[in-house]
Amino acid sequence: MHPRCFVLALVSLVSLSVQAQQTIRSGESAQGRLASGDAVLVDDESFYDLYLVLATPGEELEITLESTDFDAYLIAGDTEADAFSIQYQDDDGAGGTDAQLLATVGEGGVFWVLANSYEPGDTGSYVLTVRSLSGGGTVGGPDVLIAGDTVEGFLEPGDDLLPDESYVDVYQYAGTPGETITVTMESVDFDAFLSGGRMENGRFVLEHSDDDGGGGTDALLVVEVGFDGTYTLRANSLRAGETGAYTLTVESDGTGGGFAEADVIRPGQTASGTLGSGSPTLGDGSYYHFYEIVASPYEALEITLASSQFDAYLAGGTTANGAFAIEDSDDDGAGGTDAQLRVQAGADGRYFALANTYTSGLSGDFSLTVRSVGGGSAPAGDGIVTLALGDTVAGELTASDPTMDDGSHFDLYVYEGTPGEEIEITMASDELDTYLLLRRYFGDELENIAEDDDGGEGTDSRIRVTLD
Repeated sequence: MHPRCFVLALVSLVSLSVQAQQTIRSGESAQGRLASGDAVLVDDESFYDLYLVLATPGEELEITLESTDFDAYLIAGDTEADAFSIQYQDDDGAGGTDAQLLATVGEGGVFWVLANSYEPGDTGSYVLTVRSLSGGGTVGGPDVLIAGDTVEGFLEPGDDLLPDESYVDVYQYAGTPGETITVTMESVDFDAFLSGGRMENGRFVLEHSDDDGGGGTDALLVVEVGFDGTYTLRANSLRAGETGAYTLTVESDGTGGGFAEADVIRPGQTASGTLGSGSPTLGDGSYYHFYEIVASPYEALEITLASSQFDAYLAGGTTANGAFAIEDSDDDGAGGTDAQLRVQAGADGRYFALANTYTSGLSGDFSLTVRSVGGGSAPAGDGIVTLALGDTVAGELTASDPTMDDGSHFDLYVYEGTPGEEIEITMASDELDTYLLLRRYFGDELENIAEDDDGGEGTDSRIRVTLD
């Protein structure tokens, strides 16, 4: 069989400083045009227009870029100092050659969007649309409350709206895990309504609510603060459109005392323990044991919680300033009722894991095993070429090359990147219809990240991706 040649190129994306921008709000559309003289991305010289989306922390957005003149490409992210920080990107998510992103606004409440073309040099008209998915309106960043606080508030037009078109003020109580708080909302102007819960991936998750528990039309909540010591409160009216003054009071029973001290465990070790009477409990009454995993920066870890006596539940996350925040969780990922997380340690090499039961009232013995699966790189091997940014490699597929399950031949290359890095890989050939697969090694397994057939010119392949 005649060898079939190809060229593989790996480049870094997107070098950009913040240019003059236009502003847009959720619910609005902007008509624009990419033209010669617009700002260009440094790496591929494609034109772009920069927009600042005025939103609220935690708001979920759907951003769509449509054009009949060019293949639309969207890039977006939060701000970090004066630099554009890329978190989201899309080519054809809206169908055809239109692009669409689903994104959550960060704590700063500002969000950058680049209206861009997939190919360098493309110009033409477009429509950029921003739609809120937070449900009938947006909910702003909360004011912080502590035990003993009394707040005089006012519901009025211009406040944030809930899906039933009632006005709402949002507060976050900062306390300690396991603390019981009593929250009272009183008003002579409207029928008060209180709801509370937790924030999860920027979205409010309702756990408790009350209408008239405070007597008359006043509201009252008595709740236990969860694992991270915070609780989100929404001061609201029972009916849509009601306005007026209210008083919000928070009192604490003084219990709680922070999260239990963590036991240290390292990759390659197994810890045994028992959950039951005498173990600390979460807000739902379930027992837990807390572990600090000491590893290398960004080391890939497999954490398994096994028990023959209860349905295991694992939660974990990296830690900032000693405040545990759940980023990952699993119930039955290890098979049966055992749990498993496949995660990366933080920049400081630490990861915190919560050995827990799926529901309250469960108890018994367990084992927690931590296994290192390296830094996400492929294992060393003869004949595997390592690529660096900017490299272009000429190769050929021959009958002696290894084959995929479908019988097609392949060549393997390795790139060692860093989390958050954005790369573009292009495979071009005049002799074959190319196909690219991007995978990462996790232990002895390959996890698919992206694949492409004809994303480049003609039958050439191209992958743009941000590395985890």
